Parts: sequence; C-alpha cells; structure tokens
Amino acid sequence: MFFQLKLHILGYFLLLSGVTDLDGATFKVGPGQEFGRIEDAYDRARSGDTIEVHALRGDEAYRGVALQIKKSGLRIIAKPAAGRKTVPISGEGTDYTGIGSTPRAIFQFHPGADDGLLEGFELHGATNSDGHNGAGVRVWSANRVTIRGCDIHDNDMGIMSSGDGTLATAQALLIERCKIYRNGSVEKSGLSHNLYLGGTSIVLRFCEVFESLDGHNVKSRAHHTRVEHCYVHDSANREFDLVDDLDTEYPAS
Repeated sequence: MFFQLKLHILGYFLLLSGVTDLDGATFKVGPGQEFGRIEDAYDRARSGDTIEVHALRGDEAYRGVALQIKKSGLRIIAKPAAGRKTVPISGEGTDYTGIGSTPRAIFQFHPGADDGLLEGFELHGATNSDGHNGAGVRVWSANRVTIRGCDIHDNDMGIMSSGDGTLATAQALLIERCKIYRNGSVEKSGLSHNLYLGGTSIVLRFCEVFESLDGHNVKSRAHHTRVEHCYVHDSANREFDLVDDLDTEYPAS
C-alpha cells in the first residue's frame, strides 16, 4: 500500500513538472506554448524526450526549419489544427546544403539518433542549390527511426537514408502511413526521387508513393527492403529501382 502511494505521489509531481511519463519530458512549440521554434525546443530536450509541435494560427507553415537530430529516443510529434491531419513545414527560402550546421533535410537524423519518431507533418519545399538533393527527411546511419503519418511533397528528395557500409547502421527504418509525392529535381535529371533509401533494413508500410517528378518512386540500395500494403504509381521513371551497392553485397540481401 505504501509503495502504491509513493507511485501515485511521484506520478502527480511528474504531471506538474510537464513530464508525461517516466521516460522523458514534453516540450511544446507553437502559439501560446513555451517555445516558438522547433529548434529552440530541441536545444532544451534530452534523449527520450518529446517535442510537440502545435499548428500555427491560420494553419500557416513553420518556415526554414533545419534540424539536425543527434539525441536518441527523441519523439517529434505534430498537433494539427482541428480538422487537419498534419502540421505544415515549408523549407522554401532555405538552402539545405549539408554543410556545417545546415542539414540536407528539414529533419535529419544523425548517427546516434536511434529510436527517433517523426509523426504528423507536411514537409515541402526543401531544396539544395548545388546537389539538388534537399530532402523532407534524411536518416543518416541512425537505427530504428520511424516516420509516420507524414505528407512529404515538392522537395528535391522525399526521404533519403544511408548507412556507413556496415550492417550495424541504418537498421529498421520504418516509413508508415505516409503520402510521398511530386519530389524530384529536373536540374539533376534521374538522380532525385520520392524515396532514395540505403542502409541495413527498411520497411515501407501503408504508404502511397506517386508522381516522382523526374526519377523513381522508390529507389533502394538497402540490404533489406520490404514493402507492405502500399500504393506506388505514376512514376516519371521506374516505380521501383533496386540497386547494387555495398549493403546489397552482404549475403541474403
């Protein structure tokens, strides 16, 4: 009885302090919230925490978001406006160069950012003036990242992923219930795609992928690529392009 009472008291103080569970705190972004920018909330967050991104007034897009994620277990979750499924983020006006502190994507998961979650965003307008490979999301050697319920369109690349050439990195990427379309760059013909994937293992599940502007709908160099219950259609080039690479040289690719 005394142990149960201690747990109830602990839970009460966690609620007061803004901690949602025993795993981490929640930091809120948006009108009337503690933070106005996603990057500022990220700076405060620690591994295992949650960042809630609330819709802006009038459902305006957050602009110029360029977040390098280097903390493990971080959950970045959208809180859409009433009647909407996503919170919009526009990369227009930002050059996603991949140089220095600028990522090559609106959200970029770095090595060590394992077990991350990105859920409920509309991501568009990410471009790179040099390589024409600015992406909505890039997963670079992080393991067990989940991208769920996102609408990703009109970027140089929709989602990119890659490992370091070993089977220890870029494991178990899950792309689930996403709509990925109209990504590509005519300036780099044939080299930009809706999905350009690599690493150890990927599952694409319950997604619609369509209308790549110039390249393929799904291009993968991953060791294991699994596609379940998806609708993939109307590519500018191939619907699926499975390519030989370092990761596919391992047995049972």
